[in-house]
Amino acid sequence: MHDSHTGSSTEVFDGEISYKQIIQFMAYLLVLTAITFVLMWWMLEGMRSRLASNDPAPSPIPEANQPPESPGPQLQFFPPVADIDRLHAWEDERLESYAWENEEAGVARIPIERAMEIMAERGLPRAGEVDDVSAELFGDRAEMATEVSGAGASSSDEGDAAPESGGSAQ
Repeated sequence: MHDSHTGSSTEVFDGEISYKQIIQFMAYLLVLTAITFVLMWWMLEGMRSRLASNDPAPSPIPEANQPPESPGPQLQFFPPVADIDRLHAWEDERLESYAWENEEAGVARIPIERAMEIMAERGLPRAGEVDDVSAELFGDRAEMATEVSGAGASSSDEGDAAPESGGSAQ
């Protein structure tokens, strides 16, 4: 009977490992790695020379060879309170003042409060009716404009006549 704990069994186990083959494998791996690095360097240099040959020759004027200056980001400072205040002031001025939009054509801007009062007095045009403003703005297509604006009118409003006003709201 052979005892596995004796020195003779470890000698057989060590005999199975070939240190020569391990060292030979490491040498082959090192040579293969070196060849790969050389091939990669050769390819990189080839790409660099091809890129350099495609570049135009530098200008004889030194200022022309400088890269252009970047304008930088066009950022708005946070919070944009001044811009918002300016926008609100412009909107308020447009909504709350009288002004000519096109004086030659007789088109004026009126305050929104006054426009709502006029609409409450006159009402919306009924479907099929052409008022003076629609006729002036849309010409021969005025019927189409009254169809769109009169679409929201209810049938209970048909008995009420809108008061006619001879003056213009300016």
